[in-house]
Amino acid sequence: MALARVSTPPRRCDVVVVGAGLSGLEAAAELLRAGVQDIVVLEAGPATRTDEPRPTAKNGETRPAQRNDEAGPAARNSEAAPTAQNNEPKPIARNGEAGPAAGSGGAGPDLAADWNRPGRDPALWRPWSSDRLPHYGGDYGIRRKVGGRSLYWRGIVLPIEDWALGDPVWPAAVRRDLGQGWRGGAGLYQRVLRDLGDWSGRALEAPRSPNEQALLDLLTGAAALRVRPVPVARRYWAEGSRVCWEPYGPLGRWMDAGGRIGGEATPLVVPDCTVVEIGVAAARVTGVGFRRAGTRERHWIDCGFVVLAAAAVENARLVAQVGPGGRSFPGLNDHLRQGFLVRTAAGGRPAPAGLAFLPATARQRSNVFVEARPADAAGFAVWDVWGIGEQERSDFGRVSFEATTGVPWSSRITAGLSPRDEVTVEAQRRQLRQVWTGLRPLLSLGPEPPRFGGFLAGTPTYPQAYEQVLNAEPGRPIAYCAPLGSVDHEGGLTPLGDVLHESGEVAGISGLFVVGPGTFPRSGAANPSLTTFALARRTARTIAGET
Repeated sequence: MALARVSTPPRRCDVVVVGAGLSGLEAAAELLRAGVQDIVVLEAGPATRTDEPRPTAKNGETRPAQRNDEAGPAARNSEAAPTAQNNEPKPIARNGEAGPAAGSGGAGPDLAADWNRPGRDPALWRPWSSDRLPHYGGDYGIRRKVGGRSLYWRGIVLPIEDWALGDPVWPAAVRRDLGQGWRGGAGLYQRVLRDLGDWSGRALEAPRSPNEQALLDLLTGAAALRVRPVPVARRYWAEGSRVCWEPYGPLGRWMDAGGRIGGEATPLVVPDCTVVEIGVAAARVTGVGFRRAGTRERHWIDCGFVVLAAAAVENARLVAQVGPGGRSFPGLNDHLRQGFLVRTAAGGRPAPAGLAFLPATARQRSNVFVEARPADAAGFAVWDVWGIGEQERSDFGRVSFEATTGVPWSSRITAGLSPRDEVTVEAQRRQLRQVWTGLRPLLSLGPEPPRFGGFLAGTPTYPQAYEQVLNAEPGRPIAYCAPLGSVDHEGGLTPLGDVLHESGEVAGISGLFVVGPGTFPRSGAANPSLTTFALARRTARTIAGET
């Protein structure tokens, strides 16, 4: 479809959603389904064109961004991610949901490469400074465009583990709604997973190919590892001899519910609008102030409700500018990711390929993923084994905002590990070495296990390790650590039950709500997307009951 262009955004609506990414569009779509029609979604980045060709990953081409917790080469960490090869399913961009949309941050034949390289994406934006580079620095930030992070994820849907969700820091009503029952029916996790399964047309945990089933059989059998298939919300289809896929995207759900991108009447997404302030009078939201791309002129929309869905740090800034909670927000966390890469010789035999994971326990607090990639033309395959661990909310991660004469305020991140985080890092390394021990006789690996240096400094990053492993002798592991902020799961700054009421509304300001991982009182080891979808729906229904 071609996109209508907005000359003058509406001056008034019922609800403004700030951010057209995973959480914002999921909340907006649920509002529409609840009968709220007067909605404007403001997105700082450009619109994704849905009427132009998308790059398709082919044999030997760069494949889409593989997020740090999900599948292999960390696009947030990598300048040169590995290529998709052989009969592995290939991602394709469709309907703006899964891929670098032409005209939205890249150009020409190098779109797929730019999608895999955040530092080359013109949409990359980092509205903060960091006191501990490379953490929350370098190529890491927010890639602003309609669709947001839904354009880059791989569809992994894991609920927060019982050992984390059962912590009393999570409000009891939220725990109940997620896991037990909501609005007289099944819990939100069950409902969202059911909807994603219906959308996918397949069981979310089903192996994606015979090669992936072979990987699971190898790991559970000869390697004696208690791995499971990784649940993913994807649609698959064949194009000739190739198998392609796209992950679920709330942009499609928004449009299916009647939402539009561009136009003159609500409900609509308005691109190229950066929200700089929230209007509040008598402790009640009155509207939002924003600037169009390339201008300094401020515009205004009057509204009764605002949903902040602009990523954790930006959401906290907008709350800080109007809220009673002060200018320094503790609790910034990202997932702790480290792992190792090893190159093996296929030896002329069919090699397993795919992804599996070892679920986290309360003691370890880390999921461990194992990905085997298809052998290249020279007969070598790269295995990637990595852990994704919980980083706790603490004073070691913090964002401070400096008030200026105008808006937006400046933001500065303090990054570090708490003593408990250090324990998690060491436990994760033990898990990784155990997997190494199980794989060693099966893959003819060398005698030396992966060697890690410091987590904050002293260990190669993923792109450095990948370059090293391509030149290393087969069987020699190269360890790596992901800088904080590069896993792209930052959260914890506006938690439910603290900065927010259990409904998601900011304490002390009626009509101002926040969605996304920034609202999690505790993250667990799970990818945040499933919980993000669930809580976005919950918040939307709360607002719908008040409009």
